[in-house]
Amino acid sequence: MVLTLISYKEVFPEALINGLKAVCGEGVGVLLQQLLAICSSTNEDRKRESLERWFESNVRNLGVPCTNALVKAYEWLKQAGKC
Repeated sequence: MVLTLISYKEVFPEALINGLKAVCGEGVGVLLQQLLAICSSTNEDRKRESLERWFESNVRNLGVPCTNALVKAYEWLKQAGKC
């Protein structure tokens, strides 16, 4: 089995990335990469649990405004059929 890592820059539109950087800071790439990794899970229960823990952790560590922006990124992924 070959595991291919896709960069968040290949998935998310530049405007969305820049908007997240404005709210969350320069480290947003790591967060988006984590979100992509969670969304790549084929186990729907595990994916849902991981997303819940990920968002809860981000609220505690990054605050509500950044987490709300990450929710928008997640919603964009869902609409694009990538999560």
